[in-house]
Amino acid sequence: MEFTARNVFDCDVPTAFAMLTDPAFLEQVAQVSNPTDFTITASPALTRTERTLTSAPPASAFTGAEVGIIDEIIWNEPEAGEYRGTASVALVDLPLSLTGDVRLFPEGSTSVLEYSGELSVDIPVVGKKLEKIAAPLLLKGIEYQQLIADDWLAPKASG
Repeated sequence: MEFTARNVFDCDVPTAFAMLTDPAFLEQVAQVSNPTDFTITASPALTRTERTLTSAPPASAFTGAEVGIIDEIIWNEPEAGEYRGTASVALVDLPLSLTGDVRLFPEGSTSVLEYSGELSVDIPVVGKKLEKIAAPLLLKGIEYQQLIADDWLAPKASG
């Protein structure tokens, strides 16, 4: 199943990239999902979040009580004022994966982060149904990232 999503950040590309590769920002994004455990790896070349989440129905029928999620972006060097990379999301011990491209580029006075890729659940008979369940959850994660970024980038009141 094709997957696309985007965030729009109220800042220039270098500021957006610094935020997206900042361990403190990634931790805030990870904590939104209320993980029972998580680890963050962050550098200008790679961001990786590994989380363990409590699983809810109907997914728990396939995952058990908990599910591990690995979210990774391998970033290329910037070129012509934008960043590109390879994004992947995978469930530990389950055949669900999202692989694709990520692009961070300027648009007017903002920066746009676009994801495009392929979501697949390689389970005969129920795979397509599970893709339709997983896609909105992934989109919700992108929405949370947007909300956290908006707060992160908002001017802080002094005093």
